[in-house]
Amino acid sequence: MQPNEIVIYTQAYNAANTLQRTIDSVRSQTYTAWRWLIVDNCSADATGHIIMQAAMKDPRIIPFRLERNNIAAYLKLWLLLKKNFPDCYFIDIDADDTVHPDCFESLLHFMRANALDIAACGTEFAVLDSQGNSVITRTRALEKDLILEGAGFAEFFPLYRPFTNEMWGKLYKFSVMEEEHMAVHSGYHYDSQLVLQLFQNSKRVGIFSKPLYRAYLNQGTLSQSIKGIAEQSTGSNPLEEQVFHWLDGTPYFRAISYQIAWSDVNMSFASCKEFLAHYGPLSPENREYLYAIYIGWIHENLVQLYLAHVCTYGHKFYKELLNLLHSDVFREVFTYQTASEQYRNLQLRDAILEQMYHVVSISEYGVNNPEFVRGIKGEIQQLRKELEA
Repeated sequence: MQPNEIVIYTQAYNAANTLQRTIDSVRSQTYTAWRWLIVDNCSADATGHIIMQAAMKDPRIIPFRLERNNIAAYLKLWLLLKKNFPDCYFIDIDADDTVHPDCFESLLHFMRANALDIAACGTEFAVLDSQGNSVITRTRALEKDLILEGAGFAEFFPLYRPFTNEMWGKLYKFSVMEEEHMAVHSGYHYDSQLVLQLFQNSKRVGIFSKPLYRAYLNQGTLSQSIKGIAEQSTGSNPLEEQVFHWLDGTPYFRAISYQIAWSDVNMSFASCKEFLAHYGPLSPENREYLYAIYIGWIHENLVQLYLAHVCTYGHKFYKELLNLLHSDVFREVFTYQTASEQYRNLQLRDAILEQMYHVVSISEYGVNNPEFVRGIKGEIQQLRKELEA
């Protein structure tokens, strides 16, 4: 492999219905000097067959199959790719997503022109309609290109942080991927924590304003979940279409996972603060921004809490909720007194506490454990008093 070529990684599990569109989009790139490792993560459907057929048609595609499902296999495989192709660039693509035809060429030009270690691009979030056509639901992109270095990583944090939510949608130099940071984690926000670490390892990072990556979202489960919660919620501010409320006021549609731990929220908050501390004291603006994000994560997990009564994780979720209410971070955010009106989430804290109690009390676990519900109610009432003080 020659220097400056792009190494692509995709890990697929039971992706027979989506992988072909990913393959077609990569093979349609205007930049052709790439190699692609596609890993079949012990799929039970035709995923492996699709990968092998693609490799037979295109020698740039390297097929690989794991004999045991291992969601964290990518960490070791990324380091293996770095070892074998240290002078190349790296990009991660999900097995159900696509890239625009000029994605590789544009990101590589942007990276070279600005001496970047990482180049990120905008993202189109899409779903398929009943006829199988791609429908863009929202776009995450900046109005103009942004170059980050030095103190700029802290100064512009609210502007670019949404681009750190996922590994995909970025071109990396392998040099920023250090083995000590590639440990196995199972947290819901691990992608974001890893990307922040890779940003910290970089001298210069750029955000290319044009959306070049299209992420497909699993809409069905989520839309039904939101509908169910909205119908059963009461009060002045029910969990409605904004249940996945983020800083910009847009719902962040994300597939439901029953295995989310409340502790992930505190870990993610801590990782953001540690990242910003690398560039100096935390500014008042960034503090309120982090509080707003944290509240958004709590709001998101509130959906998981409601859904937990239909699965076997209920007991664990509720115990972790109690730990969350006792945590220093939660109390810091929910009793913060001097909140500005810039972020809507900060104005919703009292309503979210009310909804938290309501969701606990109507859940199957809450109905069967009234003593626990009384404990939660007491904690929430105390927090609301402190917030109103």
